[in-house]
Amino acid sequence: MAWIHFAPEHRCKEKNVKALLELNREAASQGAQILLNTELATTGYGFQDREDVAAHVEPVPGPSTRVFADLAARYGVYLALGIAERCPRTGMFFNSAVLLDPRGHLALRYRKINTEIRWACPGGSYQRNVTPSPWGRLGLLVCSDVYHGLIPRTTALRGADLILVPANWPASGLDPRRIWRARAGENHLFVAVCNRAGEEPNLDSRNAHSGLYGPEGEVLMEKGSPTTALYLHDLPLSNGRIRPSGLRSLRNARRPVMYHSVYLDLRSVRDLTSFYTLPSPGPMDIGAVPLSGLSASFSDVLAEIHRKTAALPSSVKAMVLPAPLCAFTGDGLHSELLDRLHKLASRRNMTIFGGWEQRGRRRRARFLFRIRPGAAPAERPDTHYGRRGDACDGSCSFPERVDVATARVAAVSVEELLQPEMSVGLSKLGTDLLMGSGEYLEESKKEVLCCRTFDFVHLAAAGYGWAVVACPPTDHTQWMVTSAREDPLVARIDTGEVRVKRFQDRVDMELLLKP
Repeated sequence: MAWIHFAPEHRCKEKNVKALLELNREAASQGAQILLNTELATTGYGFQDREDVAAHVEPVPGPSTRVFADLAARYGVYLALGIAERCPRTGMFFNSAVLLDPRGHLALRYRKINTEIRWACPGGSYQRNVTPSPWGRLGLLVCSDVYHGLIPRTTALRGADLILVPANWPASGLDPRRIWRARAGENHLFVAVCNRAGEEPNLDSRNAHSGLYGPEGEVLMEKGSPTTALYLHDLPLSNGRIRPSGLRSLRNARRPVMYHSVYLDLRSVRDLTSFYTLPSPGPMDIGAVPLSGLSASFSDVLAEIHRKTAALPSSVKAMVLPAPLCAFTGDGLHSELLDRLHKLASRRNMTIFGGWEQRGRRRRARFLFRIRPGAAPAERPDTHYGRRGDACDGSCSFPERVDVATARVAAVSVEELLQPEMSVGLSKLGTDLLMGSGEYLEESKKEVLCCRTFDFVHLAAAGYGWAVVACPPTDHTQWMVTSAREDPLVARIDTGEVRVKRFQDRVDMELLLKP
């Protein structure tokens, strides 16, 4: 693969096309078989309105795509390129990307959904953005469409093994590399992003990075340059094919029957507090308590919980523990565990979230609990644990939400949270805070959890040897993440920050909810 990390000259289309052709020829001559260029590579990025960009847009196919199609056919390569598109039939403008195949044919044309509102029309929900190749299925997205978890998810559900992303994402504020890692990991596929270099008015991309990320969220390549650069890197193959893990893994991990609230349209709702009768918004102290591991003795795990919660201030109103805390083979022992935790919750006047495991002769099941002072413990199955269908059938519904202090809270397992549909659906039901209970977790999967805050929710999660609290990013700045390995975490959140929610709903909802 080749990344043409290009510094386009703003409004200098002819000059940019000439330079890009030379760079793509060089990449192909060095043996690259997939050439990835940046977003709006031929024109530069910043335009004020339709009149400003009108002289630079062109149809697809059109003059630029034809010369790059000739190059693709000459060298027998796949070539992805960002372009400012004009629809001849309607006169509408789009921020688009094209994928040209080794015959020079237009394999894909994708119109950016999360696009530049000054001049570009958003692309549609049902675009065909996946095509076969000799190595696997190639997907195509543009830049910040990767920010919204449901857009890469639908691309994965269309069968993509590798998503190509022309981008124009400066490194200031929100670091996109963490997002790219998370999207690759949660969808079990490869993500290749070609960012840009250079400067133009109101845009400094000299510190921007391009990259390649693997199905476990691993970083395979990350490079950046203040000026134009050409990067080459091998895409790992197995028997000549991209490892086909994405769609198969998703079929086993997803529970579409749980995700129906993702289709809710809240654009007309201005006040979620009154719409959902939520608690009055405001600050609230929460805790996330990591434990050493799964215990066969609830007395041992209780001793560790008591020791660590003793360090929490009395202002903490909700605390999340790992799941499972213990594994039981009998029917009555877990009730004693919950009874002991209920006494702790009552003494400290806080709500406790966690889970336990039931072991039978032939199968295991996991359960999540919520324990509140003055109320009986509430339990439900961990719907995403085990084989598909073991704990989830047509009667499954979203986790119950409960009000704690200033927040509406949902208790979820980490396995449930690894699916973006869960956080979007819960957020659309008015959830302020997700309390996630899990066990051991790789660092890359923690990035996935933290990205759930992009859905306008706060997050607290705990497992064996880790805990994390994350708050949503504000105005495209880096999101607040606090983590720990052994000591309990305490953080103050403000639920007022997540009562105004904005969702990207130009998504193929039918595909997301198809069983």
